Amino acid sequence: MPNDTLTLTMWRADKTKLTPVKVECPDGLYPHNDADGEKIFNNTHFETEEEAWAQLRGNVLAWVEMAGAQITQAEFELQKRKDDAANAAKAYDALCTNYALAEAKRRHPEDFEE
Repeated sequence: MPNDTLTLTMWRADKTKLTPVKVECPDGLYPHNDADGEKIFNNTHFETEEEAWAQLRGNVLAWVEMAGAQITQAEFELQKRKDDAANAAKAYDALCTNYALAEAKRRHPEDFEE
């Protein structure tokens, strides 16, 4: 049975190649696939090449922004861990000092009488 629907020509924002790709959509739009077998969505297939470029730019800029935010978060977490390690080292130093003093008092109480 012949396809009674009009074959549409659309522009797919190809996120792998990072370029718009002109494709035929023989079965119409969503929820169908284009001629390359890619599912058609309103944020992947566009009427104009310019719209596809704009979508790709937006996707990549969002990716860059997210990566930058993740780096900032990682740097913040790293600083927290460094601060925690420094506090742990100070606590260990205080523990060693307190232990040494307690041992000295236990072994030589006469040296600590008032």
